[in-house]
Amino acid sequence: MSQRQVRYLPAQVVKASAAPLPEGKSIARGWSAVPLGEDRDEMALAWQLDAAAFQLAAGQNSRLRLTVALDYRDAQLVEVFTRHSNEPIGTIDIRYAYVFQPFELLLSSEQTAAALEQGIRLVRKGGIQPLWVFDALDGTEERVMFAPHLMIGEPDCRIEEALHTMLSLSSLQPFGWMEGCREES
Repeated sequence: MSQRQVRYLPAQVVKASAAPLPEGKSIARGWSAVPLGEDRDEMALAWQLDAAAFQLAAGQNSRLRLTVALDYRDAQLVEVFTRHSNEPIGTIDIRYAYVFQPFELLLSSEQTAAALEQGIRLVRKGGIQPLWVFDALDGTEERVMFAPHLMIGEPDCRIEEALHTMLSLSSLQPFGWMEGCREES
């Protein structure tokens, strides 16, 4: 396989809701997650990059990705804004999600630069319960695809990129009829 053209830049969750887990629900053992509440109970993400990494990433299109940590039998919208200037970036439509399901929003090179410079705010609209997404997961490299992140660049060959992911630890997850069997502690 050739050198990878795609880079994943994990975000740090700098603000999240304090909502408790819904009754009868739990986060998969060994994983951590944060809730995204509605309206003012928003989530904020930030990136810490050195100047060289910022320059390289800021001039490219990207995809903001979030991964759901609890299954939902509901429809929710997540509005995305720049953190300081409050400019709207877009909306992520999350419907009837299962655990480990990723969702993404395409960002232009200008939006990517603004997100990296200012951070972003996520505001949930609709739905009954807070949306739980995986957090930075202690920066574990094998789990970067599950943490909130920006995927920078486009692969030369999507098949090679898919194979790279499938042959890595990033493709491993609990298994079950909906979101995975998990051992309760």
